[in-house]
Amino acid sequence: MPDDLLGEFLKRDGVICPVCSYELTGIAAERCPECGEVLRLGLVAESARLGLWLTGLIALAAGLGSSGLLTFYMVFVRRFPLHSVSPPAMGLGVMGVAVGVWVWQRRRLRLATLPTRVMLTAVALLGSFATNIYVFANL
Repeated sequence: MPDDLLGEFLKRDGVICPVCSYELTGIAAERCPECGEVLRLGLVAESARLGLWLTGLIALAAGLGSSGLLTFYMVFVRRFPLHSVSPPAMGLGVMGVAVGVWVWQRRRLRLATLPTRVMLTAVALLGSFATNIYVFANL
């Protein structure tokens, strides 16, 4: 009986895969042909599989923020010469690119396997930490 309900639901126009946003209208399979996710009719939260992605984003944003604040402080408050501001400015650039790539690749990160998502989140955390250590060690 649940398979019949899923089949009826997939006959509607505008049905998309909740994981990869592939158009599912009219398919007869119980898997998404694009990402292979098992389709199940039910109620789920909109923020499924975002926990590790958000953790990585927060870590990268914290690194970006600390580099940005340090650069702002050194340039506008303490009026350091520009050549001495290069470590925090470099950290600001690296973390800005990292945050941009993390947000840009959100869909791919959500589709990755759990071990891959855990590893990438750990890399984001350690990368943010290492960038801040580099910035403060080179002041």
